[in-house]
Amino acid sequence: MRRDWDCIRAILEACEGLEEGALLAPGTLPGFSEDQVAGHIRLLDEAGLVEGYPKGAGAMFARRLTWNGHELLSVLRSKALWSRVKTEAKDRGLALSFDLVRALAGKFINDLI
Repeated sequence: MRRDWDCIRAILEACEGLEEGALLAPGTLPGFSEDQVAGHIRLLDEAGLVEGYPKGAGAMFARRLTWNGHELLSVLRSKALWSRVKTEAKDRGLALSFDLVRALAGKFINDLI
């Protein structure tokens, strides 16, 4: 599976809206396959951005965002900013990584201030 930042953004946004005790199921995000969402939930859990449930093999649900998940979502939330980050990385021939996303977003935010 290739990491899909649009899927990551959709998962983070959906997790933010979860009620206490609710779970984000992999088959509930339109535009993304169940396997794709399940794999990305696992990646986000491993990165400490969401709390996944249950731990171990098999399908994983997202339970909530962690502090770091909220921090990343604050960078990805603005569609205009997210679009600029993706365009800039593509124009420079760079693969999106967590550090690059934060660096580019920080640069664009500083340009606005």
